[in-house]
Amino acid sequence: MDLRIEPAQGLYVSLSKVPLGEWYPFFMQWQVPVGVSAAYVVLSFYMNSRMTSQPSAKSKEPSAKKSIFEPLTMLTFVHNVVLAIYSGWTFMNAFPPFAMGIINKGWFEGLCDLDGSLLNSVLFVHNYLFYLSKYYELVDTLIIILKGRKASFLQIYHHAGVILM
Repeated sequence: MDLRIEPAQGLYVSLSKVPLGEWYPFFMQWQVPVGVSAAYVVLSFYMNSRMTSQPSAKSKEPSAKKSIFEPLTMLTFVHNVVLAIYSGWTFMNAFPPFAMGIINKGWFEGLCDLDGSLLNSVLFVHNYLFYLSKYYELVDTLIIILKGRKASFLQIYHHAGVILM
């Protein structure tokens, strides 16, 4: 069995038709995710060290009830709604062609996309936008810090690592 993966002929995606496609060459340079992740880790640990007496985000200490109309509460709500809608949209658009690949080609070829037909067509847009959303998700840590809490090690590790994947 030949293990080289050649993209299917004629199935390349035009970056001009992909949202934020003009940024693709920039984000695909290894220095960008490594630099952003490193800066994120350093800034997160620095901000944590500045808040020595505050509880971490995972602590269960009760807090006073806040109005949903406070700016930080609204930012958190809007941020979470945007992520939930985006995740649903991505699933609704990416799962059907992925499932059809498994149905039409079988488990192995469908999951591995050996001919590159899915990744170089329908799924490229959703994979690329999903990758970009990982940069947006760094706002999670910003919100935790703005609330006066420490970001947990797991939070920092997860967000820094997922950008590198």
